[in-house]
Amino acid sequence: MVQHVAKNFKKEEILEISSKALNLSEKFDKRTYEREIKNFLKNKTHKQLNKIKFVHGHAIPYGIHKYFKKEARYITFIRNPVRRIPSIYNYFYTLFERKKDKELEKRLNRVFLVKDEIPEFETWYNAKFRRKSKDIAFMSTYHLLSELGYIKKTDKTASQIQKSLNKFYFIGITKNFKTDSLFLYQKFGINKYFLSENVSKRYIDYQKNQKLLKLISKDNPISMEIFYAAIRFNQDFINKNPDFLKIVRKERIKRTLFLPFTQAIFEPGRLLQLFRK
Repeated sequence: MVQHVAKNFKKEEILEISSKALNLSEKFDKRTYEREIKNFLKNKTHKQLNKIKFVHGHAIPYGIHKYFKKEARYITFIRNPVRRIPSIYNYFYTLFERKKDKELEKRLNRVFLVKDEIPEFETWYNAKFRRKSKDIAFMSTYHLLSELGYIKKTDKTASQIQKSLNKFYFIGITKNFKTDSLFLYQKFGINKYFLSENVSKRYIDYQKNQKLLKLISKDNPISMEIFYAAIRFNQDFINKNPDFLKIVRKERIKRTLFLPFTQAIFEPGRLLQLFRK
């Protein structure tokens, strides 16, 4: 989604918040990250902040809206942990095969390799995720949302989690990305459409190991509860917005009609991929 938004907005209308954008070294703590975000935004002029329409990043903390003197809405997509955790493995595997620099290689040696070898998914899960390796513990849905301030660390029940998730304007479900994203594209005013990018190669078919999937679900009860709460949030949002499906249908038609042309004009090099599918 970010790539599509970036190609529809001016450079000064988009702001990325990440360790890379903040020029942080690989090792930093939560306090340092929050301090650097604060300094980063405070160094922006009122004119610069006023031009920003879209803030993105994998670790946007709740509360940054206070730096903007206009209405701000938080949006996220949540994935079933049973699918998300194998996807993290696939992502690390893809990065390992494409690694381009020494820093990335060092990090992947810590978060991906087991005994200096490429592990099977189950081996990686038991060695890294189940043992809560400090390098990847934050990647669970629960730890990510609690560390960023969207839910409280004391939130354990369905009602507590549901209440905290009301900080978001919209929560999409990754499985329904093609539908939910089209609704957002209309809200963002997107008129140029492109092929999707950065899809990780699938090195494992997680659906073949139902026993392991049940273990992941059992190991991550709060993340699972957040996922179920997100589904309820998503469905409630659709029910409260009767134009939702109408908007999606119109956007789907627009995308089908315009994608070949906008792809040909703005990224002709990738146009052949469209006809191979």
